[in-house]
Amino acid sequence: MATVGAIGERLDVVFLNPDGTERDVSGASTVDIYLTRPDTSEQVLTTAAFTTDGTDGAVYALSTAGSFTVAGRYAVQGYVVDTSAGFTGFSSSYYIDVTRSPTVV
Repeated sequence: MATVGAIGERLDVVFLNPDGTERDVSGASTVDIYLTRPDTSEQVLTTAAFTTDGTDGAVYALSTAGSFTVAGRYAVQGYVVDTSAGFTGFSSSYYIDVTRSPTVV
C-alpha cells in the first residue's frame, strides 16, 4: 500500500502467456509501465526496467512525483514492444491501493 504523493514506490508486473506461464519479454525495444488512476486518467512511467533479464516476464518502475495524486485503487500494467520472440503488447493489470497521506497535527 502506498500513500498519496509517494515517490519511489516499486510497481511490479509480470507478463504471462495465455497458459499462465511467464512470457519472455527480453530484447524489447520499449518497456513501459502504465498507471491508471482511480479517475481513469493515465500516466506512463517510461523508466520501466526488467527485474532480471526479461526472460521471466517481470518488469518494474518506480513511482515519481505526481504518480499518486489521489487516494484510491490504481491499475498498473506493463507494455513492451518487439521482444526477442516478436511480442508486442500489454501485461495483465495489477492493482495498488493508495491511501491519504497522514496529517500531522
